[in-house]
Amino acid sequence: MAVPNIVVPNIVITVSLAKLARYYLRTLELCRKGDPEPEFIPNESAVITLEHVIPENLEEHWPTLSFEDANSLYKRIGNMVLLKGTRNSKIGNLPFTTKVPEYAKSSYEYTKDIAKKKTWGRVEVDERQKRMAAHAIKAWPLKIR
Repeated sequence: MAVPNIVVPNIVITVSLAKLARYYLRTLELCRKGDPEPEFIPNESAVITLEHVIPENLEEHWPTLSFEDANSLYKRIGNMVLLKGTRNSKIGNLPFTTKVPEYAKSSYEYTKDIAKKKTWGRVEVDERQKRMAAHAIKAWPLKIR
C-alpha cells in the first residue's frame, strides 16, 4: 500500500511500555498491509517480542554511537521492531550488521525494511519514524465534526 505524501512534523515519539510499543507496531504493520480495520491482537507471551535495533546497553558492538545518542534513540518507536522471541534472544546487543540477517527473515514488513539498511543511527531512526507517522494517520484517523 502506498503511503500518501503527508507532511509530518519532526515529532519524537518514545514508548516506555513494551506492550504499547508492540500494539503500535502491529497496528502500523496491518495498516501498511492494507487492513481496513487494523486491531490489536494481544501478545503477552514471548512469541513475538519487541526488539530495539539500537540496544539499551551498547557494549563494544556500537562504537560509532555515543551513550547520549543511544539513550535518546533507544525508546523511539522508529528504533523498535517486532521479532520472534528466539531471534531476539539470539541477536541481543550485537552489532547492527549481525542483526540484519534476522530482520530479513521476519514476516513483518517494517522489520524487513531495516535489513535493507547499511547502517543504523539517528538519521535512519528519524526517517523510519516519519514513514510510520504517515501510516499512523491512516491507522488512527481523527474525525473532527
